[in-house]
Amino acid sequence: MNDTITTNKAKHLLHKLKLSNRMFFLEYQKPFEDRQHILCRMLLNKNLKPFEKIFEEERYNDIEVYNISDQSFTKLNINEILFIRYNDVRYYIISRQ
Repeated sequence: MNDTITTNKAKHLLHKLKLSNRMFFLEYQKPFEDRQHILCRMLLNKNLKPFEKIFEEERYNDIEVYNISDQSFTKLNINEILFIRYNDVRYYIISRQ
């Protein structure tokens, strides 16, 4: 199943994935590079401070995800992400620039 979302909705989805500490697939394309498809999860500490549970949109402009396949960290801009696949739903992101 496919769904199209805006960057604001994608930031909400990433916040939800960070709080639930779930794995998800992500496809991104950096400028002048090939598309990359990775299995990843957001960084999360066990001891979350109460203010970190509150959604702030500015925190998700630049994100850092843990690439499970390569055992490495990847830093991405929200505009570089093409889609997020979670729970068998592929969310295509429409970026407004």
